Amino acid sequence: MKEKKRKNRVGLNSQGRVDWDSSVNLNCLSLVDLGFHGDVIADATGLSKGAVYYRSRVTERKLRDYRDGRSKPAKTLLRKFKVV
Repeated sequence: MKEKKRKNRVGLNSQGRVDWDSSVNLNCLSLVDLGFHGDVIADATGLSKGAVYYRSRVTERKLRDYRDGRSKPAKTLLRKFKVV
């Protein structure tokens, strides 16, 4: 029997809308402002890559995609913004 695929509900409220006050979304937007790549932000927050791009587009923030998270300062920042 096939298992039903569950939707990723990270960063959403009970009605399925984006909860802009949740720590996941605030961390996502902070990492966008710091210039991290969408893939790196998705891995750090648990959001999908599309959700990261959606949140940055709706809040009119530019995803610059110049930090891939490999340098020492970038890794330090990612540890700071790690969502548990």
